[in-house]
Amino acid sequence: SGDRLRVSAQLIRVSDDSSVWSETYERRMADVFDVQDDITRRIVATMTRTLKVTSVDTPEPMAKPRNVEAYNDYLLGRYHWNKRTKAGLEEAAALFRRVIAADPEFAPAHSGLADTLAVMVSKWVGPPTLYPTALEAARRAVALDPASAELHAELAGFFARQNKAEDAVRVLLRWAGEDPA
Repeated sequence: SGDRLRVSAQLIRVSDDSSVWSETYERRMADVFDVQDDITRRIVATMTRTLKVTSVDTPEPMAKPRNVEAYNDYLLGRYHWNKRTKAGLEEAAALFRRVIAADPEFAPAHSGLADTLAVMVSKWVGPPTLYPTALEAARRAVALDPASAELHAELAGFFARQNKAEDAVRVLLRWAGEDPA
């Protein structure tokens, strides 16, 4: 509402439908990324206690764009990407390009553009000439966030779809910290 954000999050035990944890956050919209990070930390802590594990790798916070509007465009782009229609994919590509223009260092936007263009080519709603741009966007995403398994897997998938298995394996080994020589 206006500049205020309210998020209610719950962790439910599926076996008996009981609540394990719940919290409501009320903050300024500008703090949305801090709220996401806080929710992630609290869920991991709760799961660690509930499952009685001694250590859990806390997930790294998602890369954040420089402004909330860019992040909203990114989320809207993913929404349209998931439609998998020609119009949805075209809208997604436009949104991801807009995010990249606003924040060229935001790796998920490059990844979203790569995903979108690749799907457009595979569904025959975009020309095959989009494929090199998609591959370059995937490479850029990995360069911006070299620790991301998701982005490396996406780049490896591009090579696999081109029957370049050795290149795909090389990308995955590089992410795993092994010398792919």
